[in-house]
Amino acid sequence: MPYVALVGVSGYAALIFEIALTLHREGVLCLVAAVVINPAQESAKCEQLRALGCEIHATLESLLRAHASRLDLVVIPTPIHLHRTMTCAALAAGVNVLVENPLAPGERDIDEIEESARAAGRLVGVGFQD
Repeated sequence: MPYVALVGVSGYAALIFEIALTLHREGVLCLVAAVVINPAQESAKCEQLRALGCEIHATLESLLRAHASRLDLVVIPTPIHLHRTMTCAALAAGVNVLVENPLAPGERDIDEIEESARAAGRLVGVGFQD
């Protein structure tokens, strides 16, 4: 069973959150940790995550420090301008990434992600909401 972390639970990430919860409950994946930058507004989701044994972090860096060695995948459904830095950070920590589309806002960003994936020997997938 893959060990998975989720970055964000609000906005579009709320849909990914629901899918991740369902897959965790069905035994398809183990949701290990999540980044929640607005825990006061998302207290119900934080409680659901904690009930599953999922650890809540305020930043991706904190999550990766605590869990990268046991993660198979980080799911990043965040605003587009964060995709490159978050994806490259997860790859540098040795974790595969599923990032929401588009991969990044510009060609240079995409080149950096591709190079980071090659250097880490990890995979990057791009999700499409439709």
